[in-house]
Amino acid sequence: MTNDYKATYCAFDAADRDWQAELVRVYGRSAGEARYLPLGKGAPGTTLHKLHLAREAARVAWWREVERERARKASHTAGV
Repeated sequence: MTNDYKATYCAFDAADRDWQAELVRVYGRSAGEARYLPLGKGAPGTTLHKLHLAREAARVAWWREVERERARKASHTAGV
């Protein structure tokens, strides 16, 4: 596992925790449900929306690293 993989995962984890904390602040006990509904994305301009966008950007970056790690392992296994 590369440092880039670990760093992007940590960034995604932090962004996800920040977004979840804001969901709890906004929706209280309904945050777990709101997370999976469109309302969990927040209205444009709100802190919830900004945190959701940051979480999505971090998720995409992490998934790119997941794919790079898979390719690296596959080429290593294939002896490339």
